[in-house]
Amino acid sequence: MKKWVSGSFATVIAAATIGMGGITPASAATAGDNALKDMKSMSKGHFQMVTSKENNVPTFVSGKLSKEKITSVADVKNYLKKKSDLFKMDPGKDLTFKKKTTDKLGMTHYEFQQTVKGVPVDDAIFTVHTNKAGEVTSVTGQVYPKATQAVDSVKAGLSKDEAVQKAWQHIDLTKKQTLGAKADGQKSLAFKSNVENTAEKSKLVVYPEKDKSALAYHVELQFIKPYPANWQIIVDANDGHIIQATNAASDATGSGTGVLGKKLTFNTTLNNGAYVLVDQSRGGGVETYSANNGSSLPGDLVSDADNSFTDKGQAAAVSAHYNIEKVYDYYKNNFNRNSYDNKGATLKSTVHYGNDYNNAFWNGQQMVYGDGDGRTFIPLSGSLDVTGHELTHAVTEYTAGLQYRSQPGALNESMSDVFGNFIEGNHDYLVGEDVYTPNTPGDALRSMSDPTKYGQPDNMSDYVHTGQDNGGVHTNSGIPNKAAYLTIESVGWDKAQKIYYRALTTYLSPRSQFSDARAALLQATSDLYGQGAEYNAVASAWDQVGVK
Repeated sequence: MKKWVSGSFATVIAAATIGMGGITPASAATAGDNALKDMKSMSKGHFQMVTSKENNVPTFVSGKLSKEKITSVADVKNYLKKKSDLFKMDPGKDLTFKKKTTDKLGMTHYEFQQTVKGVPVDDAIFTVHTNKAGEVTSVTGQVYPKATQAVDSVKAGLSKDEAVQKAWQHIDLTKKQTLGAKADGQKSLAFKSNVENTAEKSKLVVYPEKDKSALAYHVELQFIKPYPANWQIIVDANDGHIIQATNAASDATGSGTGVLGKKLTFNTTLNNGAYVLVDQSRGGGVETYSANNGSSLPGDLVSDADNSFTDKGQAAAVSAHYNIEKVYDYYKNNFNRNSYDNKGATLKSTVHYGNDYNNAFWNGQQMVYGDGDGRTFIPLSGSLDVTGHELTHAVTEYTAGLQYRSQPGALNESMSDVFGNFIEGNHDYLVGEDVYTPNTPGDALRSMSDPTKYGQPDNMSDYVHTGQDNGGVHTNSGIPNKAAYLTIESVGWDKAQKIYYRALTTYLSPRSQFSDARAALLQATSDLYGQGAEYNAVASAWDQVGVK
């Protein structure tokens, strides 16, 4: 799970090659050298390229990258065919078109999925970005040239159902054990949610590995009992062995002022003579439930006869309902984003989960809050940036799709910390200070301005290589957090929000490393503000944390 608590490095070229050892002249003695020369020449000093050390393929290229005008998918494929030596793939055979979008800046984004004989390569998203004039300004995403040669047949030896059973066996649970139970006396009300206690998903993919790719099933197991989980399990489609397993359930212990003593106003719905915490004015709605100290989700809708939710036992629900409305409003008002999926998904929350439960989390379907034990935490639903942090995990899932391990996972956590602070808006750069250790004034879980204060590194020289915590996602997030702090202080709150949102939703991809994040933020800055003071400030922020 994602608790509020090593991936491969990449090489960057920015008019020269920037490696871990410093800056050296760019080398053209590689496949695609003519394409690189042309790109760098056209870019006139504003060229950067990140290359994956895993497969020696560019993951982020930006600058003036084309002479011809690109206005269609066919144009994009023709363009990539001419660059096939550089990207080491055949666009006609290896890429399947997914979607074309045009943003407010007039830039068009052509998104492709790498496939092998029609089967998607897991999380291999490849995007070509053009400006208003139809010129290619960047090419982003990770592809795996060896995957095509490594998989001879896409006929699976196992069925989807068999793969799901292999996944359950791997985590030593059965579906029945995760279905949960209601607390004694819990009653059913109207507006019951259709979110399942346990969800199973499975799709056939080609799973890329450094030395060998395999036909596999990507299985997702989401449940709440006996522990919060959003398992992402890769099962070999022929012999059933487990290739990779990660629990990506996002949990948080964040910040906020709580609800005690503070009057809040929010939208409710009159139903059968009682007012329920259902807001029908935002997207697909906001619904707030109580688990009544049980473990079954979503529980019962919280209601009140006179629309005045003043009982002490209602405070957690009031805060959860109010805060999730504020998070929805932040994304809608600032970026015109309609819920986390941008399609108006219903925002569901459940409070009073378990007894003295010291956590809150996004389980892949909804928010869940514990009440805390009064010593380590007070009720976690009172914290606005807990909700902001967790709903940003959902936004990330539907945009960049950052994997929840090693550097992509640390970026995932950092983005949630960054937007949690943006949403809270008090400019303190702290995480969890209002609900954590209530008897210790000034205490916090993390600090973006000084990550070392709470045991996180703030520079790549101190990057923690570990097999714990999915590769240290909650530890190494201190490095991009410090870069975000430096950026915000340099360019200002308003510009930084726009830069980070554009990087997250337009340029980052599932396997992005810290160097890709640096490049993505620079490209987003260039799109929005050109390559002047803001661009230099972002570059300096990442230079200061040792990411090139």
